[in-house]
Amino acid sequence: MILDAGQSAAGNFVQLFARTYPGEVVGVAMNPVPRAEPWLANALPLMTKAERADEEAYYRGELNEEAFAWIASSDQLVAAPSPPDVPCRSYCCPPSPSATVPTTRVGGRTACTRR
Repeated sequence: MILDAGQSAAGNFVQLFARTYPGEVVGVAMNPVPRAEPWLANALPLMTKAERADEEAYYRGELNEEAFAWIASSDQLVAAPSPPDVPCRSYCCPPSPSATVPTTRVGGRTACTRR
């Protein structure tokens, strides 16, 4: 059994692994980034033509250090099965680490648990 954990791009990997191999996962802890499409839909109209080109290239994996294709990963998450019904803790990235707000997945629902 695996306790799956990851942050940023690894948060996407954690979700995909848990959804692909639900019988192998006993719990999930992650700090994922949001899916690419909602961000791009809201941010691109506010950018200059050059900024839009850079942002789109970044999300295709062309301008980021990891060569990680955020759009492809987001598409995989949308197409993946539902998350398994295991304990899950998702940590948000607020401005201060002391302001972290964990959420817990129990019985197929996500609940926010503040410290």
